[in-house]
Amino acid sequence: MTSMFEHLKLLKERNRADWLSLVGIIPFLASLYFVHTNEPELALLAGIVAFVFDSLDGVVARKYGLESDFGRQIDSFMDSLIYLVFPSYFILIFLNPLSLLTGIAAVLVIGFGILRLIRFNIVGFVYKNGARSYPGLGTAYIFPAVIVLYIGNYYLGSVFSWLTPFVLITMSFAMVSEIPIKKPRLSFWYPVAIIFILTLLFIRFR
Repeated sequence: MTSMFEHLKLLKERNRADWLSLVGIIPFLASLYFVHTNEPELALLAGIVAFVFDSLDGVVARKYGLESDFGRQIDSFMDSLIYLVFPSYFILIFLNPLSLLTGIAAVLVIGFGILRLIRFNIVGFVYKNGARSYPGLGTAYIFPAVIVLYIGNYYLGSVFSWLTPFVLITMSFAMVSEIPIKKPRLSFWYPVAIIFILTLLFIRFR
């Protein structure tokens, strides 16, 4: 008799790196929930947790030789959620002085970001003068840009809110450009994430 689990090959074949990527769905959903409940700092903190899971899956995959085409597809899907969908939803609620322009920015971030992810899955990295670079701006830059805009808006006033759609529209076009941009190491991103976490916690509990 055929076991039910034999029909779940898609799940059985997933490795620890794949599951680490998918666990990121939990903080991603939490980030959306906190936007819905008007908790911007908690939303951004949940997004940073999702970023940590997204970054660790690649580390695990490379360390244990688990890299695969399927894993790259999962990673791209999670990138679209964490770095495109969530930031777009966030700016529409918390950084939206110009509804039409901010809406256009959100559409471009998601649309152009998806195009950029598809291109990367097909083309991969580009090499210039021996240096490995992304073709165009990486989608992961959108999220920290939104955090900076939110913190700037909190401390320095609404000018950062007004800047938001213009900054993100510019970044959207940069994502689909051919400009080679170096991939920062996690040794850069993690200290930045810690600074963001401490700043957001200070805003939350001051």
